[in-house]
Formats: sequence, C-alpha cells, structure tokens
Amino acid sequence: MWTFYRQNLTHEVIGDGCALLFCLPCQTKAIRAIAKRNSIKVLIVGLTCSSQQHFGATQYLFKRERIHANEVRGIKYRGDGWPGGVKISLASGETRLVPNLGSTWTEIFHSKLFCPKRCFQCSDTLNKLADISLADPWLPEYIQGETIGKTLVMLNTCEGESFVQSCKQDGYVTLEAFPYDKVLASQQFTIDRKSRYCRNRRWVMRFAWLMSNCIYRAVVLNTCFGYGVHSRLKAAMERRLS
Repeated sequence: MWTFYRQNLTHEVIGDGCALLFCLPCQTKAIRAIAKRNSIKVLIVGLTCSSQQHFGATQYLFKRERIHANEVRGIKYRGDGWPGGVKISLASGETRLVPNLGSTWTEIFHSKLFCPKRCFQCSDTLNKLADISLADPWLPEYIQGETIGKTLVMLNTCEGESFVQSCKQDGYVTLEAFPYDKVLASQQFTIDRKSRYCRNRRWVMRFAWLMSNCIYRAVVLNTCFGYGVHSRLKAAMERRLS
C-alpha cells in the first residue's frame, strides 16, 4: 500500500524542497546529520532490520540450489505476495522460487556467514530515528494466513504522522490501529538477539572474526560436513549468550 512514488505524490504531501528517503537503521543517523549540516529537509521512512547479507549469500544459494551463475537472468528477493521468497529467473525460461521461511535461504540468512561485521554491533531493530518505521508482521496469525502482505507502520515524529495521515486522506494508503506491544512481539526475536550481542560484544566479535577467516570459511562452505559443524557452533554461541 506504500505507493509513495506515484506522480506528484511527494510534492502534494510534503511540498517542494524536501527529500523522501528510505533507509536502514544504520544509515538514518548519518543521513540526518548530513541533511542538517547542509540545510536539507528530509523525511525518512526507515525499514526495520535484523541484518544484511553481502552477495556471497546469493552465490552460496546458487551453489546449494545447483544453479550456475551464468544461467541467471534475474533475481528478485522480495515481492509477489508475502512472505514471498527469492525468485531466480534462468536463461532456460525456468523460474526458481526459494521461500523466505523454512528454506535453504532461511538457513543461509541465519547462519551469519555472510553478515557484515558491523551488523554484529547494531542495537537498533526498529529504526527509531526515522520519521516512519516499517516492519513485517512476523506473528503467527499473519505467517499462517497472510498471503498478500501487510506492513506495520510506526510513527516516530510529528512530521511522519502528518505525512501518513495525508497519504491516508488522499487514498494512497489504508490504515488500521495496531497495538504497539504486538509490534514489539513481531520483532522480539531480533530485538532480543541484538540485545544479547551488545551485552557480549567482545565474545560476539571474536565469533564474527572466526566466520570471516578464509580457512574457516573454506571448510564450512566447501566440505560436506563443514556447514553442519558451523550450525552447531553458532547454536552453542547463541546459548552462551542467553
């Protein structure tokens, strides 16, 4: 429902001279500082974030799915319903869909093998410095029954609230009230994990260093037993931090 880029919408709602930006929690503070220093008016729509993956995650997905990179003609990581999946278009005309839940891609994402080191130090899941924060409704009632997709919207500033209300009045979005405690519940797994990581930063960064070690990665990613060993080691680390 967030069709911000329809013709003239930005001008109609926030006027001339204002930049409308989408960004991750790690980008919001820096963007605000740069905009303030240069007297640029910005409205920030922030995405909640558990972590990011570098392109090695996609390359490893190709390996696990037995796809040659030169066969790939397009990749779409989200969309086409919710929770959706990674859609890979091949030169043969075939399309492979790897779901975002309960799949090889889920394993890869949560392995932390392809996670930038800085993500291990992040404490902001909900992008609280943004004017508006958006989140997936990771709650049982939605995971089990939602197919089109709904977005949880958190209004963090008066400017963000004014913008969203204007969008609602003009018919660009449809809104309904949602309890904030359920918003937190939908992201609780990530919030708790980031909190544990921040409390045990020295231990976590040692583990992050290990996962970036070229010998360790070669064993984990290129042997029949390595990935399983890594999964058990990561699980043991998570238990130590709990």
